[in-house]
Amino acid sequence: MMRNPQLWPHPRALDPKRPALILLHGFTGSASVWNDVVALLDQSFECLALDLPGHGGNRCEDHPDAFSLPGVCDLVVDLLDRLSLPRVHLWGYSMGGRIAMQFALRNPMKISRLVLESASPGIVDPAERAARLAADQRLAQRIVEIGVESFAEEWMAQALFASQQAIPAARREKARAIRVANSAAGLASALGGFSVGRQEPIQTRLGELTMPVLLATGEFDLKYRAFSEQMARSIPGSQLRIIPGSGHAPHWENPAAMSACVRSFLLRDQSASRDRVTR
Repeated sequence: MMRNPQLWPHPRALDPKRPALILLHGFTGSASVWNDVVALLDQSFECLALDLPGHGGNRCEDHPDAFSLPGVCDLVVDLLDRLSLPRVHLWGYSMGGRIAMQFALRNPMKISRLVLESASPGIVDPAERAARLAADQRLAQRIVEIGVESFAEEWMAQALFASQQAIPAARREKARAIRVANSAAGLASALGGFSVGRQEPIQTRLGELTMPVLLATGEFDLKYRAFSEQMARSIPGSQLRIIPGSGHAPHWENPAAMSACVRSFLLRDQSASRDRVTR
């Protein structure tokens, strides 16, 4: 098991009276993408937004084991132990959502409630999984070859992110600045290590997620809406929420609606959380 508690330094003292909420961003992001969410939720929760390996200030050049699902899950355990947090709420978006699912399956007693935003349970077909890994490895090499700024433009040109063109220009530029602040080597390592092509599909294990689970996705993101609907049928008592006016990144495209949805879910009493509500 990998141990390096200095990868996520967190000097701020935590208020023991408020529940802790760990936030895991998506590929090309960093802890900064959660700033609006943290501002909206910080009165109710101790929000800890993390830079995942290869992103933001968490370069992990000397810790190659960090670039794997088991490795990053071990790092989160280290952080919780260091902060004396036996149980937390966990919210993961996209790549961070896949990591959050893996963490919850490996460490179910450490999770009070789980929020999966625009997350995928993996690719079932082995041939498709191998093809995806090969494609991600080629893309990782391209990041190094063309640099972060050019890659960020190509990455955001995907149809998956088309809805973000409706965001005000200043906010789009803020998102771009977060992406290009990452290093090419870090993003390449993260893409290769956290590729969905490396992830064993967990569709048959979703029933093991017995903690309350919220599945959230944007109304314009038809691909991940389908993933969330499929997972909602397999996770006992899970809740599915469609966030209006957003695509793949509701926390960025409509932070007020997404934060209100999450706050309601996290503060809901245990008995109510067992009722599945889909809309």
